[in-house]
Amino acid sequence: MFICTYCTFILNYNVNNFNSNQVASIFNCNESTVRRWTDRGILSCEKTAGGHRQFTMHDLRNFIIKSKFKKKIINFDLSSKTFEKIHSSVENLNFFELSKILAKQYASSDTLSASKTINYIYMSGIEIADIFDSVVEPSNDIIEELVKSEKISNTEEYISRKSITRSIEKFCDNKPNSKDNIKNALCVNFEDNIPDLGVVMSEVILREKGYNVYNTGSQAKLGNLKDFIETKNIDLAVFYLCNRQCCNSVTVKNLRKTISQIDNIISFFNSINLKVLFGGEGLKLIDTKKISSNNTFYTFKDFNSLL
Repeated sequence: MFICTYCTFILNYNVNNFNSNQVASIFNCNESTVRRWTDRGILSCEKTAGGHRQFTMHDLRNFIIKSKFKKKIINFDLSSKTFEKIHSSVENLNFFELSKILAKQYASSDTLSASKTINYIYMSGIEIADIFDSVVEPSNDIIEELVKSEKISNTEEYISRKSITRSIEKFCDNKPNSKDNIKNALCVNFEDNIPDLGVVMSEVILREKGYNVYNTGSQAKLGNLKDFIETKNIDLAVFYLCNRQCCNSVTVKNLRKTISQIDNIISFFNSINLKVLFGGEGLKLIDTKKISSNNTFYTFKDFNSLL
C-alpha cells in the first residue's frame, strides 16, 4: 500500500476529466512525456474528435498503481489531524477508522471533505469492493445507529445517504459507456423514494469489469424493459435490495409485494433467457426457493466474484 503526492494534486482539481496539460502538471513533467506514456500504453486515455487526449481519475489511479510512485505526503484541504488519521488508516488498512471518519463527515453535512476522503481512499489503490464493503457500508451502519440513538434526525440520515450516493456516482464517470465495451448490464433498484446507493455501487463494480451500464434507479415496470433490453443487447440484469430502516421495500407491509416482484422478475428474465443477479442484505428477509446461491450476493466482493 502506498500514497503519493499526486493523489492530492488530482483531488484538488475536482474535475471528472483531465487534459494533457493538467496531467503533466500533476506528475511534474512536460506534455511530451505524457504523450510518450500514452503511446507506450503505460497511461490510458481517450482522444476527442479533435485528437486531444482526455484522462479520467481511473486512468491516473491505474497509472499511479502500476508505476508505484512514492512521494512525500501533502495535505489536501482537510484539517491536519483528520488528514493524518485518513493517511494512517489507509496505510494500515484500518477500514473501521476510515468508516468512522466518513460517517462523521456525512452526518455533519461536510460533503466536500467526505468526497475528498472517498477519492483519497480510491486513489490509494484499495480495491473498489473493499472500499464499498469495509468503508462505505459500515459508515452507513454508523449513521443509522446515530438515528436510532436520536443524535441525528431521519431527515439528516436521508441527506447523508444521498450525499454518499452522489460521491460514489462520480466513480461511474471514470469508466463511461463506450462502444469498445462488449458487455452490457442493466441495474435496477427495488426502492422507490430514497437514494439508490446499493445499485450505484453495483454499477461502479460492473463498469470496473468493462460493462456498459444502464441504471434505471428505482424499479421500472418490467414490461417496459423488454424492448430496451433487446435494443441495448443487455447481457446481465442486476437488482439490489438493501435492508436499512429507510428502505420501503423491506418494511413489513411491503415485504410480500417485494417477494412477488422477485418472482415476477425471475419469470420475466427466464422467459427472455437473460442472466439476472440479486444483491443486498435485504435478500436475507426473502424466503423464496427461486433465488439460488449462484445468482445472489450480499457483499460487493461476492458480486465481483460472480462477474
